[in-house]
Amino acid sequence: MTTYLYDEATGRVASTVTSSPWTDEDRALLLALASYEESLCACGEPRALAHHPDNDGWYHVETEAEHGAAVCHACGAIEHWRSETKAGDVPAGLIPVLVHDRDYEAKPLPPGR
Repeated sequence: MTTYLYDEATGRVASTVTSSPWTDEDRALLLALASYEESLCACGEPRALAHHPDNDGWYHVETEAEHGAAVCHACGAIEHWRSETKAGDVPAGLIPVLVHDRDYEAKPLPPGR
């Protein structure tokens, strides 16, 4: 953020003061978040636990909703597109765009979850 200081006699900019919109606390929180995210495996578990050899066999997957499992319908749409699309039919480097086109006014989600 730049503040302009004007010369009272001429009305021209005499100097500028530049300051960050980020506070020291903002920067500390961002560094902490980055450090935390870097400590996670791609599965979301802390690497120190998930990669430890003594934890082999101590993880399993739950698919029931009461255990917190959820279906990501966006990921499902992308997976379906990938399974239905032949590699030669897609130009090299194409990145598919996920479109969410539900009309929530016409079809609102039920309350809950």
